[in-house]
Amino acid sequence: MAMMSYRSIVLMLCALTAGQKNAGDERPACGPVRLVKDISPGATSPPGELVAVGQQLFFVANDGSSGSEPWRSDGTAAGTLRLADIFPHPDGPAPLEFTPLGETLFFTAFIDGRGYTLWKSDGTPSGTTLVESADPTHPIIKADLLTPVPAAGLLFFRAGGPRSSAVLWRTDGTPAGTFSLDETDFEGLPPPPSRMLAVGNTLFFIGGFQSTLWRSDGTPAGTFRLSEEDSVRKVSSVVAVNETVFFARWNQLWKSDGTPQGTVLVKEILDTPEGQYIEELTAGDGQVFFTIEDRQTGRELWHSDGTAAGTSLVADLQPGPAGSVPLHLTAMGSTLFFSAEASGLGREPWRSNGTLEGTTLVADLLPGPASSAPIEFTEVEGRLFFNADDASGGRELWFTDGTAQEPRRAGDLFPGLTGSFPAGMTRLRDELFFIASDGTTGRELRALSLASCISRSTP
Repeated sequence: MAMMSYRSIVLMLCALTAGQKNAGDERPACGPVRLVKDISPGATSPPGELVAVGQQLFFVANDGSSGSEPWRSDGTAAGTLRLADIFPHPDGPAPLEFTPLGETLFFTAFIDGRGYTLWKSDGTPSGTTLVESADPTHPIIKADLLTPVPAAGLLFFRAGGPRSSAVLWRTDGTPAGTFSLDETDFEGLPPPPSRMLAVGNTLFFIGGFQSTLWRSDGTPAGTFRLSEEDSVRKVSSVVAVNETVFFARWNQLWKSDGTPQGTVLVKEILDTPEGQYIEELTAGDGQVFFTIEDRQTGRELWHSDGTAAGTSLVADLQPGPAGSVPLHLTAMGSTLFFSAEASGLGREPWRSNGTLEGTTLVADLLPGPASSAPIEFTEVEGRLFFNADDASGGRELWFTDGTAQEPRRAGDLFPGLTGSFPAGMTRLRDELFFIASDGTTGRELRALSLASCISRSTP
């Protein structure tokens, strides 16, 4: 089937079903959303950095008096409390990069004179402490890029080193197990890391001033470069599919098995305009997805199985040089979900299994050329939750189970056209926690029962 014919069929089906889009959606698809705690009464706290660690939810919030600080919750109002007042000022910098490792939360927080430092918490105020290095003359300063390697029991991060303002560090949460790996100097220059990724018990990262691929087992001797330097095509992103690491160098897709000799070019995408490169590199089920622009199709969805022959355009959803510009690529099982823009449809949610025939519109949530513009795609136990605006209820929480059944709006938390703007969807036990406003209590932490979210039954 020709690609234009395929797209015409999609548009026809959308037109036939447009009148049925929200039939029955006045009834919420999920049980009631509950306010966990009004942390800043009369204002907004607004929480952020939501992450579940064990049986606790950690997040940043501002209660209106102590500024943005680390909090934790067991899902009840009584069990929601501030863990520390690290920067005692109502307008101080917020803690960042909440990252779980086992039963411990790591994060960064600002301290005068040192910038962002490394902290850890077990969910109690007394167990929320600064992580220091083994060498007291070499404190951790300007910490960021927290990346856990659970199989090794280590957290890697970037921070100031003895000879550089940005080098690779590792920690097991103890002073003795916290030190920099700047002994891995290349020609006297430590490799400033970025975009780190855990694969098994190994860390892969983009490092060096020429942006090359490196790996580390947490020791200086086990930290070395995998790819050759390229002053033009620098490494921009890295993901893993099973044990294979894929990375992008502008319009080139590469892969690595963790050895220098096994780090090879998969394919160079030709006919790309100057300055255009691979974006949205995303691991799928046995394949990697990405977007790239070429002069014929514009920016569209591509995929690769790790071979040159198996690296190709998936579908030209918006024929012509403009492209559909897929965004928010999110894998759920063997299906990739994303948003894309097509003539007559606007920007709406799509799905793909990596084939043309298996790339279909999920739903035209806002029928016609206008866009529901879905964002915040989050997979939770076989369901995809996201934030979209169908123009009837404002921007609210939606979900799909990935089948042919249309997505459903979880509820209308903020009635009217404004919407609750849900964000930070995170599962803890059998509930979905997220940040939203109901128009009364402001943007606060909320929860709903996952068991209450029922997909529309087949007529």
